[in-house]
This record gives sequence, C-alpha cells and structure tokens, in this order.
Amino acid sequence: MCDALPNALVSVKDVHAQFEAVAPAVRSVKDTHVAACAHYLIAAKAYPEASAVALVSRNIKDFKKTVLAKLGIVLQEPDAFLGGLCLKHQHEVAAAFRSFRLDLTRCAASLGL
Repeated sequence: MCDALPNALVSVKDVHAQFEAVAPAVRSVKDTHVAACAHYLIAAKAYPEASAVALVSRNIKDFKKTVLAKLGIVLQEPDAFLGGLCLKHQHEVAAAFRSFRLDLTRCAASLGL
C-alpha cells in the first residue's frame, strides 16, 4: 500500500485536526475518523493530481454523499470502487492480482500446504 499510496498513512493528530471540517458530512460519530482521513489528504494536497479522494465504505448510509462531494470526497461502495479501477487500469489490476496470487502460492508452499 505504501508504494501505491505513499501518503495514505495519516497521524492521529492530523486526523483529529479535520474532525470539525467533516462533522456536517457524517451521520454516525463513529465514522468521523474515516471522513477526516479523506479530508486530511485533500487539505494536505497529498495527491495534487487527483480530482477527488475516494472514501470507500460499505456503510454509505453513515455519510452524507453530497456534503462529502463539496469537500472533494467521492463516496463509493467497495464493488463500485474496484470496478472503476478495473475499467481504468486493467493491466495494473491484473498484475496486482497475479502478484497477490503468487504470494499466496509461495506462502502455502512454505507452510507445506
């Protein structure tokens, strides 16, 4: 993950600093940190070439999609996110899955499975 998204690790201090900015976009307080992480990436200009940051969650009901969008955060369910990646980056996704599968095979072999 660190190779693909070098700025994805966000400190607790930096996340907490974004709580107030994302509070109107969150329906469930327990998910504030998720939106705050996404907002931090925007505020820090961590990925300046990106038009938006994706917040990927199965709990989309806990977020206000239109409010997040105004903050530059796109709310997506995992299937839609992965489907979009597969459409836009077919070769890279296939290579990543191939690498993952080879790692699993090597791990199983080393365990004698």
